[in-house]
Amino acid sequence: MRKRNRVLIGLVIIILVVSLASAWLILFSTPASSSLSASSSVSHGFQLTITLDANTTQYTKGETVPITFTVTNLANQTQNFTNTNGNADFNFQIYDRSNKEVYSWIHGAYPLTNGTVTIAPNGTYSQTLNWAQDEDVSSGFSPVPSATYYIIGEIGANTPYQLQTQPLDITIC
Repeated sequence: MRKRNRVLIGLVIIILVVSLASAWLILFSTPASSSLSASSSVSHGFQLTITLDANTTQYTKGETVPITFTVTNLANQTQNFTNTNGNADFNFQIYDRSNKEVYSWIHGAYPLTNGTVTIAPNGTYSQTLNWAQDEDVSSGFSPVPSATYYIIGEIGANTPYQLQTQPLDITIC
């Protein structure tokens, strides 16, 4: 019985050591995500992708952050993508690590007039919006502090598309 208890204790210790070693490897040897783009699911044959244009996820304080929005027609037929100001506006939000929204592109994006774009199968329609690293505050805008944030791009809620990208990390240093 004592030998069996010692064997069980030994197995528990081995399992604990292996688990801790695995956790350490995952936490400290896995590089941070450096993805330059994030996509949405597909709706009505369209998919939305946001891309950081400067081929980096790190920006210096005060540097403009260009974010390109691309709508891709994944259907096997030509489709019209309609941007009706107030309905299909492209938008992005910036969140801090505590999931607080610090900025939202709320004035509509591109174009600021109504328009329809014909997109061939596997074709795309792209436009770029810029974030000036400011934060919405009650008195207007102020610069964001150096930190890691995440961006979510979307097409407005009043369209049939209703696309929202996965979060995309960005660091301001």
